[in-house]
Amino acid sequence: MSKSPSHLLAEAEKAQVLGKFTEAEEYYEQAIDTAKANGSLQTEALAYELAAKFYLERGRLRFAQNYIKEAHYAYTRLDARAKIKELETQYPQLRSELSAADSHTSTDLEAVIRANQAIASEIELERSLSVLMKILIENAQAQTGYLILPCQTASTSTEKWAIAASGTIDIATNEQIIVLQSLAIADHLPASVIDYVIQTLESVVVDDATREGNFINDTYIQQHQTKSILCVPLLHQEELLGIVYLENNITNGVFTKEQLKVIKLLSAQAAISLHNAKLYNQLRESEQQLRTREHRLNQILEAMPIGVTAHNTNGEFIYSNLKAQQLLGITAPLEVTTEQLLQVFQVYQAGSDQLYPTDQLPIVRAFAGESVKIDDMELRQADKTVPLEVLTTPIFDETGAVIYAITAFTDITERKQAQKLLAKYNQTLEAQIAERTETLQQQHEILQTLFDHMPVMLKLRDQTGQTVLINREYERVLGWSLREIRESDSLAKCYPDLEQRQRVEEHIQAATGKWQDFKTRCRDDRYVDTTWANIRLSNGWTVGIGQDISDRKQLEAALQASKAKLKDILNSAQASIASFRVYPDGTWEPDYHSTGCETVFGYTPQEFTPAVWSSRVPAEDLAAIIEQRSTAIPKGEALTVEYRFYHKNGSLRWITETLTSRWDQVGGCWVVTMVAVDITAHKQAEQALQEAYRKLEEYSTNQEAVNQELQRTLEDLQVLEEERQEQNHQLLIEQQRYRDLFNFAPDGYLVTDAQGRILEANHAIATLLSVESGFLTGKLLVSFIPASARRAFRTQLNHLSSLPDKQTWELSLQPRQGEPFPVEITVAPVRDAQNSLLYVG
Repeated sequence: MSKSPSHLLAEAEKAQVLGKFTEAEEYYEQAIDTAKANGSLQTEALAYELAAKFYLERGRLRFAQNYIKEAHYAYTRLDARAKIKELETQYPQLRSELSAADSHTSTDLEAVIRANQAIASEIELERSLSVLMKILIENAQAQTGYLILPCQTASTSTEKWAIAASGTIDIATNEQIIVLQSLAIADHLPASVIDYVIQTLESVVVDDATREGNFINDTYIQQHQTKSILCVPLLHQEELLGIVYLENNITNGVFTKEQLKVIKLLSAQAAISLHNAKLYNQLRESEQQLRTREHRLNQILEAMPIGVTAHNTNGEFIYSNLKAQQLLGITAPLEVTTEQLLQVFQVYQAGSDQLYPTDQLPIVRAFAGESVKIDDMELRQADKTVPLEVLTTPIFDETGAVIYAITAFTDITERKQAQKLLAKYNQTLEAQIAERTETLQQQHEILQTLFDHMPVMLKLRDQTGQTVLINREYERVLGWSLREIRESDSLAKCYPDLEQRQRVEEHIQAATGKWQDFKTRCRDDRYVDTTWANIRLSNGWTVGIGQDISDRKQLEAALQASKAKLKDILNSAQASIASFRVYPDGTWEPDYHSTGCETVFGYTPQEFTPAVWSSRVPAEDLAAIIEQRSTAIPKGEALTVEYRFYHKNGSLRWITETLTSRWDQVGGCWVVTMVAVDITAHKQAEQALQEAYRKLEEYSTNQEAVNQELQRTLEDLQVLEEERQEQNHQLLIEQQRYRDLFNFAPDGYLVTDAQGRILEANHAIATLLSVESGFLTGKLLVSFIPASARRAFRTQLNHLSSLPDKQTWELSLQPRQGEPFPVEITVAPVRDAQNSLLYVG
């Protein structure tokens, strides 16, 4: 809603009092323009008067003079004689100007007002320039006129200014010809006159340019024998926006003082209009750019193979892409609230006849501030049931309040069918196994009981390295089930580090029966310390015997420093969404790439160029993909292909890619959108299922031999367990002996890491520093050294890592209470179990 002129004047006065002078200027101008538009002459006169006072108080006399004259003219039109007399009395320094203005005829005043209104009425830049030139030439009785505007880079040099518009009166027809152009000043105008106005911001009036004034020697004036010249700056808030140049080569002294005043009055309005026209032009360009970006984003959303919707806080649709409408069975967003969603779209909990609980709807939880992902929802439609995976995200305003929510959902019918099929295959497989092993069940039951209840982990592998059997201790310690291990590379899961995985494989192949320690990854992403011995059976199978030695490792780490903590951050899989521009010559130009490409392909969007993609696809797959793309893109047909891809980490992945294209007439190219998903796990599951049938036959054949060999192995395990218990007992004794020596030593001892952070400290050093022993843990040793000696201490500590032997220093320690005291400290570098550098002193 637009503000009234009176309200704008109040805002201007308020801004002036608060010292916000720029805002005050804008409000005065808005009040004047609004009063003019509303035909409120009284308010317009008051706005001019108050603006004049504002500029006079700030010492800007030229602006004040223009505004008080405008106020005088307005009050004259109102016939407010008392107000006119008050102005002339209050501003004696402007009386001569007011008197001259008062002597203008009513007709001249109205002409100036009409001219000002005509100038102010134009908002488009080109039209504004044309009208401005026409009015200035008419009111100045000029023969030729030019409007000069700055180029993109403003400067005080005439090289950065150019002619934007020109006008000429044809002598024969007396008609004005307005030409919009962009010409160099030096080729058409006296550069010295223009440069003078730019430098001084003052007007130039010359009656006979070839015989008088400071510009006689100008090349243009000499060549054209110019007579009368008028050059006026267009100023807006003391900023030079443009220059008006007028000349008359027929008569000397054409431009009088009265005409100069009129031109200055018109120039003030012209400067404002020119400023507004430029702002309007910039606004149109910005709006066009915004519409272009919105159109491109909408194209990407419409091409996505997943449904995307946006909802306001009532749950009503404010956007839905094509895929969303297809999945929901609608042709346009419906006006439904959150409470109506369940009934309108028949939203049920998967596998039940219960409507989805309203308070658990992802959209409801999103408006509560949650980001939600579910896959237990179904849409019950007339001819089918559509299971969905749904992801919702809340969108917040600057105050942290949820203003709307984004929902992304996809049809997971194929995934559900695959899960059911896999479950059915597993049931069939289990039935066949039960059938074929029934004759061995009784004999196997005893061995299986012993196998499951042994206090060590057991893992049985066949000749190919495939895991055949694991016991309960293995599942309890590591968390992996037999099915999970069989379905993928178990070594890669348990030992992600390539170097350690190679050592594990070598240890298994050697099968020497010797124990070796490894860090093993559990199903819940924890790492435990384990020790393994591998024994090869007579049939070529291998039994792995493992123990959880976390307690022992913790005791060992306590003697050295502290146990290292490992973190393995798993990123959830994402689809790679990319947009390209493909030109008829075969050139691919990247337009957009989501960060999901790093998950799918291993490369960041910056690294993942078309050339990199081509180099990582096997040649036999690449040729087929290129041929299919070449056929589908020109036809605008959707294309889905599966191919292999060498991930950045070297692994071979299976990718499914969906491609859509459309022809961009303006860009002369096809806009291609591609969505790629890693389906390696799906492919591996298919292969594992086929392999399982083959292994079933071998398993039944070798079960008898395994059971006999296990009887012999279990006897050896009892001996190994007794040896392990004895080792742990000795280790506890040694640890307690170290603790007693460390804690009750008469001298102060402490252990720090490479940065000087205290890991352990005994009672003696705590007593010296007037603190409890536990208080020192985690503190920097340098914080207990006087500030003047800290730099020297850090330098000594940094050099110590490169020295093989211990060092003895003298320094001062600062206790929590009391004065610093000198000490002699002996420091020795050591390495803990993880090879991390520690200092003992």
